[in-house]
Amino acid sequence: KYYDEKINFFVNTAHNIRTPLSLVLAPLDNLANDSNLSEKSRGFLDMAHRNGNKLLKMVTELLDFQKVEQSAEQVRLQDIELPMLLRVQLEKFVLAAQEKHIQLSIETCPQQQIHSDVKMMDLILENLLSNAIKYTPQGGKVTLSASVEGKMAMIHVCDTGIGIPKAEIKSIFKTFFRASNAINSQEMGSGLGLMLTRKLVEKLGG
Repeated sequence: KYYDEKINFFVNTAHNIRTPLSLVLAPLDNLANDSNLSEKSRGFLDMAHRNGNKLLKMVTELLDFQKVEQSAEQVRLQDIELPMLLRVQLEKFVLAAQEKHIQLSIETCPQQQIHSDVKMMDLILENLLSNAIKYTPQGGKVTLSASVEGKMAMIHVCDTGIGIPKAEIKSIFKTFFRASNAINSQEMGSGLGLMLTRKLVEKLGG
C-alpha cells in the first residue's frame, strides 16, 4: 500500500508539473533564436534549457512508468529495420555526446529486420543511451551494437562510464534505486529508468 501511495504521489506531481514546465521551455526555445543575445546571456539560457529538459525527461519517465505498471501500454508489433533503428537513436544523442567530447558510434549491426514495437524500442534505447552519456566522463566512449540469433535480437550499449558498484548490481531494477556513485556524481535522475527499461523488455518477450 505504501509503495502504491508513493508511486501515485510522484505520478500526480509529474502530471501537475509537465504542463507548466512545457510552458517554461517553449519561450526558452524562442529566446535561443535571438541573434542579439550576449555570449553570457546565451550561456545562462543554454543552462536553463538543458536543466529544464532534464526535469521534463524525469517527469516523462514517471508517466511512462505508470503506463507500464498499469499494463496500459499495448504492444504493437511491426517489422523494423535494425540498422535504421540504431541510427535514429544515435542521432538523438549526437549533440549531448559532443558537449562532453564523447565518441558515440555504432560498432556492428546486421542488415536485418526485427519484429517489435517501435515506441517501446525507442524508450528502451533512449533510457540506455541517456544513462550511458550521462554517467560517462568527458572524452569517454559510448558504443551501440546489435546481433541477431534466431528470433532473438540482442542490442548492446557499452560505455567507459562510472559503472555500478558490484555490491549494488542486484538492486538496479528496484523502484527509485540509484547507485551510490550515480548519486555522488550530482547528475539528476529519477531512479526509474532501468526499471522501466526492464519492464518494457519483458513486455517484448526479452
